[in-house]
Amino acid sequence: MELSMEKCEKHEICPFFTAYENDKRNKIVLESLAKTYCLGNMKYDCKRRHISERLGGLKYVPINMMPNGIPMYGTKNTDWTKEVKKILKI
Repeated sequence: MELSMEKCEKHEICPFFTAYENDKRNKIVLESLAKTYCLGNMKYDCKRRHISERLGGLKYVPINMMPNGIPMYGTKNTDWTKEVKKILKI
């Protein structure tokens, strides 16, 4: 996979990565997601980014939503808002 030259400007402040940065069980998953979505060529495909832009900020994006739009392993999407689910078409 070829990496883009600039990382996503939201990566350092993304609530998902700050919430799970010390989760040793999912370290490889987090590193892979960051490499693909935050540092890689899929940063504009990030569902977190898309929802943030559509709803007006990162505060509207569920913390447990991975950049690919699914809940972090071991969590559920049951408390996600109707607006988020509508954007994700779930």
